[in-house]
Amino acid sequence: MWDPIPSAHVEADWSVDGVIVYRDKGWDGWQALGLWLVSPATGERRQITTAGDCPAWSPDGTKFACALNGTIWTMDATGSPMVQVSSGGCDSWPAWSPDGAWIVWQAPFPERRGLWIAPSSGGAEENLSRDGWFPDWHPGGDRILFCGRRDSLDVLGEYWVPSHAVTVLMARPHSSSCWWSCPRYSPDASRIAYEWHVYGELTQIHIVNSDGSGAMQLTSRGGTEPSWSPDGTQIVYTREDPTSDASDAGVLWIADVASGQSRQLTERGERGRGACLPN
Repeated sequence: MWDPIPSAHVEADWSVDGVIVYRDKGWDGWQALGLWLVSPATGERRQITTAGDCPAWSPDGTKFACALNGTIWTMDATGSPMVQVSSGGCDSWPAWSPDGAWIVWQAPFPERRGLWIAPSSGGAEENLSRDGWFPDWHPGGDRILFCGRRDSLDVLGEYWVPSHAVTVLMARPHSSSCWWSCPRYSPDASRIAYEWHVYGELTQIHIVNSDGSGAMQLTSRGGTEPSWSPDGTQIVYTREDPTSDASDAGVLWIADVASGQSRQLTERGERGRGACLPN
């Protein structure tokens, strides 16, 4: 049995200004090289922190939120810490409200679980729901996309703020052999990109209409953690393949949604970039 090879470049997020922030875990996936910025046009990159994970750009692209030592912080684009937002011990996957006033995140512990929100400037924290992972705020500001559990079903749904109602977009019987995660709205909220996991197979990026209809597979060589370009025509993702330590695996790729073509953006060890390839 092979030992899984961790991805090197993960958790990418595309800013409104067209800059991608991501977490660099090093060549072997264990070195924790912090957060980096990369240009999707040129591939030029620079390091902005030596720690942190799950970065998420603010709506105006001037700062980002990330997890540091289990708590959520906001930082400016140079990586200078600004405000501590959460107080938990294992908080992650922050997402901003479209007006930049609030941040939602997930927490895993039994005593502090589900979806939480707090002002992005710091303040009282509120537990929105005891169930939910991988939140993403709708561009309209009235709901939060999430993956979670409803009774015996795994669901991809929307949590409405402040009514606390839940709309289920997709549902299937709970299973340990297949599941979805990391859903993200397109900029116009007409579509949702997400990970589809099938046990024993490569995880792939899928896209579905915002009402849960018309699901289609975007990647074929492995894909995780999608983030849309500002114009909604491309998606940056990690081409995850735990069986390969090749320079084109476990790093960032950009997929053109309409054509079904992907190009490699980063490389393990940064020895260059690949050509345009089918995704």
